[in-house]
Amino acid sequence: MEKKYSAKYEETKEVLAALCEIFHQDKFELSILIGIGAFGSLLLALVLFSGDPGDGTPDGTAFFLLRYFGIWAASFIVGDIFARTIGKGMMKSTAYGDAVELQRLRIRKRDKALVVRVGFYEDRIVNDTGTKQAEYLYSDVKKLLESDKAIGFLCDVGPGPKNFFGVPKDAFSDCDVEEVKSFLLEKCPKVKKFKKI
Repeated sequence: MEKKYSAKYEETKEVLAALCEIFHQDKFELSILIGIGAFGSLLLALVLFSGDPGDGTPDGTAFFLLRYFGIWAASFIVGDIFARTIGKGMMKSTAYGDAVELQRLRIRKRDKALVVRVGFYEDRIVNDTGTKQAEYLYSDVKKLLESDKAIGFLCDVGPGPKNFFGVPKDAFSDCDVEEVKSFLLEKCPKVKKFKKI
């Protein structure tokens, strides 16, 4: 089947940092929300099973629960804001450190930067590094992520860790990135929109 779109890029430290940033930021935001959810659930369970919230009256208990869930909802909002502001800066630093280490390891293995080619076909995505080729069906794409510099793909391809890969936006030489994004949204049945990082 013929390629619909293609991208080609050299895995430089800057490219690796942009791709790591997307992955880390998405993971960090999810971790914050899971942490707040788990802590809030545990705290509520402890309060409900260890005492009598609301002084034992139905109105007092209802008021306690209303106030508790209001504070818990506000915690989710504050956590999301934290993840997208201060957390984003933290993840940029982490991504840059990871990119430096990844590039060091990859250069040591190959003596030069890796050139990656990504082909977008009608039925699949092919990620080719020259030494390894991976194919992903659009139905395996669980999330589409986007930053100012790159787009990322989180794929669910069976048991084990999820596969993540990304493409710098400037790697598309034969087409417009917005055109590729529209194509991907049309082809990936599990994704409704790009998550902006």
